[in-house]
Amino acid sequence: MTQLAMTITNDVLSLRTTRHTLREMIADTDFSSRLDDILLATDEALQNCISHAFAPDTQGEIFISLEIDETLSICIEDTAPPVDISSIKSRELDDIRPGGLGVHFIKSLTDEVIWQLKNGRNCIELIWKKNC
Repeated sequence: MTQLAMTITNDVLSLRTTRHTLREMIADTDFSSRLDDILLATDEALQNCISHAFAPDTQGEIFISLEIDETLSICIEDTAPPVDISSIKSRELDDIRPGGLGVHFIKSLTDEVIWQLKNGRNCIELIWKKNC
């Protein structure tokens, strides 16, 4: 099993390093053919966390864990105030305007996605299965 744990700040400048690290960890695995989907879904989830979970001009931490075995799982937890999980949804696709499609992309690019509160923290788990 391959594992990784990393902590970043809620700053978009952290995303480039995160993408690079994940790319290196996943490139030579059974999930390499889905690497672009994995990076895009993870980037969208992190962008949503940074943009929506944290109040403007507040500092916080985001904990990212990666596990690769029969599935590839990326868990993202943050130190922002808890969000109402039921409020996390995509807008209608025929509502043409900029933004608002991150949740749609995340759901479309993963095999499974779970939003939950875990140990008092917001947590999104992105899951990809082999041969899907």
